[in-house]
Order: sequence, then C-alpha cells, then structure tokens
Amino acid sequence: MTDYKAAFEQGQEAARQADRARKEIDTVLQEFATALADAGQGKLKLTLRTYEVSDSKWFLAITFPPTPKEMYTAITAVNPTVKSPIVQLAKWKPGPTGYPCMIAWTGQERFCEDKEALQRCLAELVADPMIGEKLLSLVSLEEEPEQKEEAQQSPP
Repeated sequence: MTDYKAAFEQGQEAARQADRARKEIDTVLQEFATALADAGQGKLKLTLRTYEVSDSKWFLAITFPPTPKEMYTAITAVNPTVKSPIVQLAKWKPGPTGYPCMIAWTGQERFCEDKEALQRCLAELVADPMIGEKLLSLVSLEEEPEQKEEAQQSPP
C-alpha cells in the first residue's frame, strides 16, 4: 500500500529545502552586489532585471491567437552616481527549487549546483574581459559639467 503520509512529509521537506536554497542564492547575490559596489567605490550597482525577448516581434504581432511574451532575467549594472545606461552582464535563470541556477554570458553557459559553484561562477563572470570592459565603462563615467555645477549650487 502507498504511504501517502510519508510522501506528504517528503514533499514538505523538499519545499523547506527549496526555500533554504532560494534564500542562500539571494544572500550570495546580495554579497556579490555589495562586493562590486565596494570595489567600484560606489560607482556600480548590480540588480536583476526582467526583459522581453525581442526576436521576431513583427511576426508575433500578427499571429493569432496571440502568443505569450517570452521573458528572461539578466544581471545588470548601472553607475548610480551619474545618469548611466543599464548594462546587461549576463542572463540569469534560477532553478524552480533554487539550484541548479544558470548564468550565461559571452557565449558561456554555467550551471551552479550549490553555493560554492555559484560564488565561483560569479567570480568568473566579473573576471571575464568582456564583462570587465562593461564594468570599466560604467565606473569611468563622469558627471557632466552642468550636473557638477547644479550639485555645487544646491543648498544643503
């Protein structure tokens, strides 16, 4: 006979484990964002943003019935000290139970099975020369002269 009570308890434990994994991933991402903000001397802010896949929009617009929009999440960076563009660094896809999660950038796709793998992958991401160029371009942005004058003229 099937033991439904044991199956129920197994499902409850799996749900708790998934919740722990998601919280752990959130903590790693927050630590990553904080470390990069510090390394960039406050000129880098990392966030996760959701985007619509833009391939063949004209075709999707004329199909019937309408197809749902395909979306993806990206790890992005901005320079919060100036008006800067939002720069996509990598695609991000968490697993339904937290792990494995996927990070893809410049032709690479990495699956992270645990906290240590995620930390290594994020370190590889920012060590990549293409990503380094993107981050350097943000950190190097300067305030425009008129913005500096306005900041100096503002009363305290």
